[in-house]
Amino acid sequence: MKVPNKSSMFTLAHAASLNGFINEMSPDLEMCCDFIESQGIELTPKVIDQISGILEFANA
Repeated sequence: MKVPNKSSMFTLAHAASLNGFINEMSPDLEMCCDFIESQGIELTPKVIDQISGILEFANA
């Protein structure tokens, strides 16, 4: 089983940063994915699900 490098893991700090980005920019899912990817995070299906959930929660 491959364990991702710490720097490539989606963490609580990334989630908080994404939430701030959402509050400032009112982005869509693609923009949020680009934002997270620019921080060195691989966009796996699980990460995209997490991003989508954060976006949905922030827009509720």
